[in-house]
Amino acid sequence: METTNAMEVKEAGNRGNNLLMSGFLAVLGFGLIPEILRETEFINQLDDIILVLLAIVVTGWYLYGTNRFQRSLVPFGLLIIALVTKIAALPIEINDVDAAGDEFGVIPLLILIVILSGYILYSSRESNTRETGPVPA
Repeated sequence: METTNAMEVKEAGNRGNNLLMSGFLAVLGFGLIPEILRETEFINQLDDIILVLLAIVVTGWYLYGTNRFQRSLVPFGLLIIALVTKIAALPIEINDVDAAGDEFGVIPLLILIVILSGYILYSSRESNTRETGPVPA
């Protein structure tokens, strides 16, 4: 008996990979909202605002249509943009210890998730080219 809602194995893998990257960026971005409210200067808030906007974009991307089931570099690219944004903000905020504090926690996490996501995307590229059947129920 065949079901019409059966998910292909590669779709399930892609969904997991996309959820890892999208979920991490969404949690990180939305978690920085209190930081935006705490900082007083706009220049110090700008990097956090960009991360919140990236979180909104990646959440919308993940939830829209069948994006989550496709092998995509969109969430990975948004993670890289988030990392570059935080690294670029470091020299601006370095003189203000309160403003630079979140950079020292966020940058290492972003580096780790970019490395992990890059490895996962690289190692799963071959499984996306093979034909697979539906995931057993």
